[in-house]
Amino acid sequence: MSTKLVGAKYSAEQWDTLSAVWVMSCDDKFPIMTYAGLRSRVTLAEDEVRKLVGSRRELFRPISERERERHPKTRKADMISDMESSTEDHTPRWILDIFDPAERRRTIEELHTRDAFINQFRRAPYDEQCELPPLIGD
Repeated sequence: MSTKLVGAKYSAEQWDTLSAVWVMSCDDKFPIMTYAGLRSRVTLAEDEVRKLVGSRRELFRPISERERERHPKTRKADMISDMESSTEDHTPRWILDIFDPAERRRTIEELHTRDAFINQFRRAPYDEQCELPPLIGD
């Protein structure tokens, strides 16, 4: 039996980032999380966040070809259409923060499903936010 500590391969900062990303992916209005959108929300570089998210498949899942077939809202054309609507209900904040319409469209069009992931507990795009119990009692 191994005496190795669970999670010893992660630094405290990495655990903090994983925890923060998981909470955001549970509670964010837009359930499809993009790595670009996390740039301003966490302290680690995008490639490091990709590695962390990818290493915890029990918490996060990539948007797969099969999932895109089952859930139309994960299809790129539908994602672009929703994001171009410029409403806060369907567009991540970092996209809304791009003020130049041409740059916003280019940014949206360059997104690929490999640039995004979904929380394992939000089974389909546009699922309701997850219920997170309060950490401190009322």
